[in-house]
Amino acid sequence: MNFKIILTSRFEKEAKKIARVYPQFKTDIEALLESLSSDPNQGSHLGHGIYKVRIQITGKPTEKRYGARSLHAVFSAQKELYLLSIYDKSAKKDLNSAELKELAQFIEFLRSKE
Repeated sequence: MNFKIILTSRFEKEAKKIARVYPQFKTDIEALLESLSSDPNQGSHLGHGIYKVRIQITGKPTEKRYGARSLHAVFSAQKELYLLSIYDKSAKKDLNSAELKELAQFIEFLRSKE
């Protein structure tokens, strides 16, 4: 059940920022894409169809708080998965309610286009 993965401009910008500090992070992203393609519903469900997945950043300590977090939305009927955002956990604790609301609105916009 391979899903088409669509990277939003926000995700690409945030991933590039992390990759500038940790060049091996590009390999970590590729592993994430492969994993999500075959199992799109992995991670913690945050509501509004948004999932949060932990990602190890190669070159950083392996404790939970030292990795990255990726946020994605799954559209099962279209077999599409949108990568919405990614952040380094040591640089940002969690999304605030305004950021989560913004992502939820984006998901609703995408659903309205179906």
